[in-house]
Amino acid sequence: MSEDHSNDSHPPRRRRFGCLWAGGAFCLIVLGWCHYTPLNRFSSASLAALRSDSEAVFYSIEPWPDDDPMKGFHGHEIVGQKRVDDTDIRESFADFIATSTHGAWDRAACFDPRHAFRARGSDGVYDFLLCFQCGQAVVYSPDGRREWVLIVGKPDLLNDYLRQHSIPRPKH
Repeated sequence: MSEDHSNDSHPPRRRRFGCLWAGGAFCLIVLGWCHYTPLNRFSSASLAALRSDSEAVFYSIEPWPDDDPMKGFHGHEIVGQKRVDDTDIRESFADFIATSTHGAWDRAACFDPRHAFRARGSDGVYDFLLCFQCGQAVVYSPDGRREWVLIVGKPDLLNDYLRQHSIPRPKH
């Protein structure tokens, strides 16, 4: 005689595993959204600041921060720097970092930035730190927020600019 299990109070194991998997995936998505900027894009205000600020500065920085976050550029030793007063160059830099976010979702977690920008927008100063090694960037906004953005690509455009202007590159 076979037993009828249709009225059991416990769901089958497959259904329980599916619920656990879905719940875990949801938690990972929420945690990702809490750390990274929604839709993984640089804010339009930060890019507008970089495009429009004739006093914007491009920094070559050492990847590993000092113990004192007030030293250098957000704790990173400044190896070299140059004011970027050419509108076309600033536009190409802004376009370059804006498009570096397309398709960036699966990266390592080193965050050893070697390139940085500081630009003033209508609402204050924006600081960008870019790590192409792990594919992450962080933007410090005038209101004190820190936004993480995933990026892809190679820093060739930025490194070429450093070389062309005899700006030292990081040792590491």
